Amino acid sequence: MFADRLWQAFDTNFDTDHFRYVFRFDQLVLEGEKAALAQKVTNKEALKLIGRDNFPIPDLRSYLRYIDLVLETIVKHNVVCLKMGLAYHRSLDFNIVKAKEAEKVFKQKSFSDSDVILLQDYIVSYIVKRAVKYDLPVQIHTGYLHGNRGYLDRGHPMKLMTLIRANPKTRFVLFHAGFPWTGDFMILGKCYPNVYLDLVWLPQLSRMAAVRTLHEILDCVPYNKICWGGDVGNIDDAAGSLELGREVVATVLVERINNSWISEEIARDIARRIFRENAIDIYNLKNKDLLDIH
Repeated sequence: MFADRLWQAFDTNFDTDHFRYVFRFDQLVLEGEKAALAQKVTNKEALKLIGRDNFPIPDLRSYLRYIDLVLETIVKHNVVCLKMGLAYHRSLDFNIVKAKEAEKVFKQKSFSDSDVILLQDYIVSYIVKRAVKYDLPVQIHTGYLHGNRGYLDRGHPMKLMTLIRANPKTRFVLFHAGFPWTGDFMILGKCYPNVYLDLVWLPQLSRMAAVRTLHEILDCVPYNKICWGGDVGNIDDAAGSLELGREVVATVLVERINNSWISEEIARDIARRIFRENAIDIYNLKNKDLLDIH
């Protein structure tokens, strides 16, 4: 099981016998402006993680060094991937920003809204490039936002196209099928070899959308690029999510068998890949000393 430590992103003290560490890097992006103005790292949990009482930030280069220290440390704690949930804070249309431009903004004594976005764009690009160094996939929340009255257009998966195209060596795992933009989500997986598709949370949002989307993905995308996830906070909900996910996958595969689109043997292989084998491959779990759990 993967543990997205959303509220304790920098805390590595948890049950690593049963969970694998997913590092949510949102705070590294969102706190860049704050660190620039304070000229120091203000996140106490991050300082504790890297073993520092303080970390001066006189310029952008020092902030990037701080990011590197965080990444180097979490890798030592067997992190399996990085995760970005910035659609809850801003739009996913990240522009490619030159270093000189970002450095100039970082030195300012105040920031406009556009300055903040520019700086965040640069930091996101820096982190997803560094993910290649550590061979870590980058998970990204797309589509629907939890709760009501959210800015739904922020999470449209097509907004990621600039970031994806600029980072062909980074493995991106897009979450939640981009619901309700499931077709756009699917086509990104078809068009870009470094994009993988995770149906996590979609069966809970809409069973029918999950069935339809999986059919479309199997029509268009190699099935070694499809994953499933529960997206819940306790074990009871995890079991329920798994049952619902199995029902959706079984419904799709039975229909395809009955229509003679696939054989039962292929259907079984698809199921194994969605629920187990693809994650092992995408996240390099064979190389992370996992227990052999079936």
